[in-house]
Amino acid sequence: MHTNWRSTAAAVLLTAALAVSPSVSVLAATPAVQAGQGQGLAKPMKLAGSVSAELKSAFVERSADDSTIGVVVWLRNDGAKVTRVPDYELRVTTADGVTYTLTPSASNPRSIQAKGKAELGYILNVERTDRLELTKLTWVNVDEYVYPRKETPMLSMNLSGKVWQSTAPDSASTGAIKWGQPFKLDLFSTDVTYTPASVQKQTTAQGGIVTVVTVKAANAGKQKAYVPDFAVSGSDGAKLYAGEKADNKVTSLSPGESRNIRFAIPTAASVALTGFVVTTPERFATAGGGSIVEHVGHVRIGLPQSGSSLAGLSAYAFGSPIALDALNELVDKDVEVSLVELHMHENQGDGYKTAIAKFKLRNTGKEPAPLPAFGAELVDGDGYTYAGVRQNVATQSLMPGLSHVVSYAFNVPKTEEDDQRFALRLLEGGTADSPYPSPIAAVGVQAQIGDKDSDVWDLYPFKVEMKYWWLNAYADTIPVTSYSYKLKLNLEITQSDDVVVDAGFSRLKFELVDTQGKMIGSETVPLTGVGRLVSGTQIVKFSNIRTEQQEYPLSINVYEVIDTPNGEATRLLKTFHQS
Repeated sequence: MHTNWRSTAAAVLLTAALAVSPSVSVLAATPAVQAGQGQGLAKPMKLAGSVSAELKSAFVERSADDSTIGVVVWLRNDGAKVTRVPDYELRVTTADGVTYTLTPSASNPRSIQAKGKAELGYILNVERTDRLELTKLTWVNVDEYVYPRKETPMLSMNLSGKVWQSTAPDSASTGAIKWGQPFKLDLFSTDVTYTPASVQKQTTAQGGIVTVVTVKAANAGKQKAYVPDFAVSGSDGAKLYAGEKADNKVTSLSPGESRNIRFAIPTAASVALTGFVVTTPERFATAGGGSIVEHVGHVRIGLPQSGSSLAGLSAYAFGSPIALDALNELVDKDVEVSLVELHMHENQGDGYKTAIAKFKLRNTGKEPAPLPAFGAELVDGDGYTYAGVRQNVATQSLMPGLSHVVSYAFNVPKTEEDDQRFALRLLEGGTADSPYPSPIAAVGVQAQIGDKDSDVWDLYPFKVEMKYWWLNAYADTIPVTSYSYKLKLNLEITQSDDVVVDAGFSRLKFELVDTQGKMIGSETVPLTGVGRLVSGTQIVKFSNIRTEQQEYPLSINVYEVIDTPNGEATRLLKTFHQS
């Protein structure tokens, strides 16, 4: 499909007889352009009267059959009234001495407002497959009303080192800046600095792969700066994949303001990106009403250093505030987020383990704050990522001085160790306005091993101690046709102060299991709200027994249970056996 549009475009541009459907191709940088300085182009030069010219971009895309040359220029009118765009031909000269006259885009403006600027595009398809080195750009005034016609060069610009080639390498070892190194796009604004911050590969609902790159943009100037129409694209070393903004939230930056800008790069699952290219789209309209879009590179960026996902993450102290990205737009500045539990346990009868993480969200301010609905991921040392499912939460606000507990459940393979060390990432996004989640924090955590021999269970903010239990069977009817069971509990339950839980909080589930390991009945009891467990003696009645005879002896499995949008998440706390 990529080759089809090129040959069709050539026919349209050269004969103006056919229409071309909108198409997209992506170009890589030539090593001749200094990394991070791809915008070191020609400064405005006088063209005619009050009009000066400035080169915005120039590129060559080469395929197996032909090559496409493109140039985009800015014309500035320094006069006090509207002036016409000079009717000059625009020509490029190659290193081997060949000159080509470029075809103007059909959408090029005819005039320039006073003190204004106009953008003009020119493109040409040539039947050459060798490497084209463009050396000079020339505006030529052609007088066709004399014979022989008179040609007068009006302005020439040097193109050496300013042309982007589709066949140039773009790996991190060839002129690319290092990941995390700031760069500028001086062509658009000298005051805005961009810094690559994070990269994350995600699976879409359609089964595709999207690599999300976050770039921090900071305006160090004293005037408002507009964010240009650029993107971060990806490369696998042989082909470039066009990126696009993941949302349109950031269009300008106030003086001193910093914001995150996110870009999504869709690829096939088999593609392994080797680097990134900062690109801008250049649009060319054809005479037949079609259009062509070329993504022209400006800066090449190497990948982050490979290695374990835990590299550089210090051990996290449970209960301490997690350092969040200061530019995140999800968590209020007065809200502290801390991880208070991360327990992992193998559940009986299931082919996986369940890790349950509990976060304490504390409002340190004086006003109510929104309860942030962040995402959470666990990443092991080999890079395997497990997404957390958030508990159902009814509360929407955090009151000043209070904390709220929110739980996340993760299903992980049985091969993960009980005390596995993970990178825990908190994410924002994943909404209609910002469809791709991206990290706002990362810490190194070690899963806490559930002690199956202990009668004391930490279910933050509760601590539950089983002091005594007794199970008794009784007949439901006379004569006896079925049985029910009563579980007598003596518990001691304590709760941390200033911590709020709602109806979505953990509950305790008690299962009756027969000698064959079959569950014959269960009851779930909340720790908060109506009918909750309390300190002291209480009775749990099992009335949904799946047997018509008294079973003996029985075992009791005690689970922590959390309701999530994906169903019930459980963690086995302990198994008690009748003697």
